[in-house]
Amino acid sequence: MTRTTPPLVALAAGICWSTLVLSPFARGMDKVEPDNRDITELNEALTTLRSSIGHEVGIPKASDRSQCVVLPIGAQPCGGPSDYLVYSMQVSDTARLQALVTQYTALQRRRNEQTQTAGICSVRPVPDATVESGRCVLTYGATDLLPEISSYERSASPEDVMSGD
Repeated sequence: MTRTTPPLVALAAGICWSTLVLSPFARGMDKVEPDNRDITELNEALTTLRSSIGHEVGIPKASDRSQCVVLPIGAQPCGGPSDYLVYSMQVSDTARLQALVTQYTALQRRRNEQTQTAGICSVRPVPDATVESGRCVLTYGATDLLPEISSYERSASPEDVMSGD
């Protein structure tokens, strides 16, 4: 005895199969590529904001650890901040700096979405701050595991840290 599939079931199965197989391709075709002009403008805005943030941070002079604040900045593609900065409440206008960082983070998130940036989805350790030679500096819990970051943060000027050099 041979079983035959009713024509309507066969048609429905064929439609479901083609939808599953072809849908990734169909979804890819309706994507609108971001305009390079928009991305260029976003990058310029990010550069300008990063410079303004660096100017607002200035040289984070402090006489006590309580004057130093660690602030997350930017947006990784998978979520979370892309970096951390340290500033001194004695030098910087906290409200202005937080507003600039909020704008920067939103623009970086938008750029990530528009360029469909993928990340490695790592969780960055949240640094602490301390005072060294009268300046706020970032410190990491396991400085022996991250010597290049710790020594870089200690030796770099605020302008170098803010420009990403």
